[in-house]
Amino acid sequence: KTTVTKNGITKSYGGWYIPSNYELNLFVLAVKNNTGNVGDKIIRDKTNEEYWSSTEVNSNKANTIKLDGSTISYTNSDKHSKRYVRVIKSF
Repeated sequence: KTTVTKNGITKSYGGWYIPSNYELNLFVLAVKNNTGNVGDKIIRDKTNEEYWSSTEVNSNKANTIKLDGSTISYTNSDKHSKRYVRVIKSF
């Protein structure tokens, strides 16, 4: 379960996880094919930002996906770096 605390209130949610690089890529491409622009639906007003995937490169790095308008690029980031997270729910 995922636990979130906001304004002193803690709630638990089940089934949410950080997608693998493959799953995140499928999600981004599905939104891009629907709208033509990944930024509109996924990153809102944030441009040129990177999102974590759960796919590790090694003990120090993991795959990230960078979204900038209609451009998608893939990078490896140090695990201590600050990046955004797009969680998905299993069903």
